[in-house]
Amino acid sequence: MQRLDAAREGATGRQILTLPLLAARLAGGFIAPASQEILYLAIRQALDAGGYEDIGKVSGLPGMPSAVLSALRSWWDAGTPTSIPDNARLRDFTVLERRVRETLPPGTMVPPDLFEAAVKRLHLAPNLLGPVTIHEVPDIRPVWRQFLAQLCDVVPVRWVASSHSRRSWFPGRTETAPAGLSLLVAADVCADPRSEVRDALRWARARIAEDGIPPEEIAITAASPTTWDDTFLVLAREAGLPLHFSHGIPALATREGQTCAALADILLRGLSQERVRLLLARVPPARENIPLDWAKGLRRSAALTRLQLWQHALERARAERADGDVAERTLLPVLELLAGGISEADRAGRRLLRGPALSLWQDALRMAPPQAIELSLQALRVDDGQEPGNTIVWGPAHHLASAPRKHVRLLGLEANAWPRRAIEDPLLAEHLLEDIRLPSADIADDDRMMHDIIVNQSADYTLSRGHRSATGALQAASTLWRRDQERIVGRSAIPRHAFSQSDRLYARPADAGKQPQVRSSRACWRAWQNSDRHTAHDGLVRANHPLIVGALADVQSTTSLHRLLAIRSDLSGSTHCIGASPTSTLNR
Repeated sequence: MQRLDAAREGATGRQILTLPLLAARLAGGFIAPASQEILYLAIRQALDAGGYEDIGKVSGLPGMPSAVLSALRSWWDAGTPTSIPDNARLRDFTVLERRVRETLPPGTMVPPDLFEAAVKRLHLAPNLLGPVTIHEVPDIRPVWRQFLAQLCDVVPVRWVASSHSRRSWFPGRTETAPAGLSLLVAADVCADPRSEVRDALRWARARIAEDGIPPEEIAITAASPTTWDDTFLVLAREAGLPLHFSHGIPALATREGQTCAALADILLRGLSQERVRLLLARVPPARENIPLDWAKGLRRSAALTRLQLWQHALERARAERADGDVAERTLLPVLELLAGGISEADRAGRRLLRGPALSLWQDALRMAPPQAIELSLQALRVDDGQEPGNTIVWGPAHHLASAPRKHVRLLGLEANAWPRRAIEDPLLAEHLLEDIRLPSADIADDDRMMHDIIVNQSADYTLSRGHRSATGALQAASTLWRRDQERIVGRSAIPRHAFSQSDRLYARPADAGKQPQVRSSRACWRAWQNSDRHTAHDGLVRANHPLIVGALADVQSTTSLHRLLAIRSDLSGSTHCIGASPTSTLNR
């Protein structure tokens, strides 16, 4: 949003940087902060080096690189400790951190090294940086505080933020952003997280359609949005609302992610006709010169779980394909590669994937060993392609606190959800750190601060919480909940403004009853309740139907007999055999 504001103001020459990029610019033109991709590779090499006292037994587990990356970021954000307690875990962690730093490519630095390099060149700040403005940043991690304090002695530095931001340590000039009206509209108690999403989209649609508020002034947020992400993804597409996921969408929700998932499925579980068809439906066969009719003549019921079975099946179906044996010559080498299993993950990805799909695949392989690629793909997120400058924003509270909006809806105001409980790092437990305090230990205070900033900067806001969780457990209200404005929103309540066509029909049963699909489903339900009479919903067809007569006239195999004599138990407990009476004898 800052770049959009700069463009609207015509601010030519204004540079918008994060603190690590600011320090890198001061440290030198070719210096860059270590990216996640580079850190994953360095962490895996450091873990593979071995020689650890305490973490050696778990260093090869699939989730270890992600856990180490999270611990390193918390450790670096906390700043350089004056002393480190002497225990096996921290000795291992110190060795691991040193190895990661040594493994990084030249010119790539982690935050503590960036800080030291930038401080050495502070005298160049007037020429390289000029006046610096910190805009709408709620808090700054300890690792950067000393850098900014020293920078204030060299160039003018001002910090524009809410009155609830943590700036007591800052020696530069501070400015308080103007507060909004902060009018609480309602505190809605919804049935569950899905109902919260539905009511949030109804609220957003009403603000746009009835109140004339532009989408770029509307935001929906939660302390941790994971619980609601999938529902927002589905319902927002159905509603056609311009909704931007500021924290990205799950990679598996994209076509490229599904392509990677199809490839991972084959490599992990082996060949099958269904898996190969699914993969080649997402990877264009023409990329490997495979003809489009490669599957012609293959029986769908054939499992084809081995390479030899594929070769035999393709040879038998050769006459039915237009290009003869071209499918065998092009497809079999690909199947041979896939049959190699997950050890061929890198080769298979480079051969079959391109563009964003290949980037996702390589990112997943960096995060963990190939055997855990399913977990890696589930953890990946990608940009949703929407611009925040003209859309409703959905994202975590710390994103919205850094770019406040006038009209906001806060979800998940339940106990232990907002504010969240302090999170103990799985590698750096608090009892091992003694006097060292990681930023993750202050997550509850951070959540309260984000709530106060969002509310303070808004013109109006609405709170929301679920009466039950997604699993049905009762949920208590948060300490931030406003009981004086509480109202119960029932599942069947008629909305002020429906967010989609299906939501409109849900709120108007008379209109819904005129839809062919609804009438058919109601007729099916009535037929199910009436167990004394068979209907078309039970598979009833007219007497002597030609297809049935023809099928029964053929010689039947054992499998066919099992399918024909499907036994159906109705609500009364009686059984019916299709094509046979209780006393009939079946002969081949």
